[in-house]
Amino acid sequence: MLTIATFSKPDAKSAVADLERQYEELTGKAAKCEKVARKRLSKEQKEALVIRVGEIIQASKDGISMGDIVKRAGEAVSAVREAVQQVQGLKKTGNKASTLYLVK
Repeated sequence: MLTIATFSKPDAKSAVADLERQYEELTGKAAKCEKVARKRLSKEQKEALVIRVGEIIQASKDGISMGDIVKRAGEAVSAVREAVQQVQGLKKTGNKASTLYLVK
């Protein structure tokens, strides 16, 4: 275990690198997160997303959660949320996290 101590700059960098390596070995995940640039959709892409989201909802017979819609659409949550609001004939059941979306 690493305790708080005074490190020189090279020692601190090697200590951080060692901790990152240990984290990657234990979890199998990358220790450093890369920033993802926000992707803005054009008007045409937004219209296509509304159609795609409508098809995703229509394909689910028992309803589908927002999380599953986002996974299948492959776009940002905010963009999918806006697209869901524009789908015609949409019916919602449940509250908050248990909300399911259906096409009437």
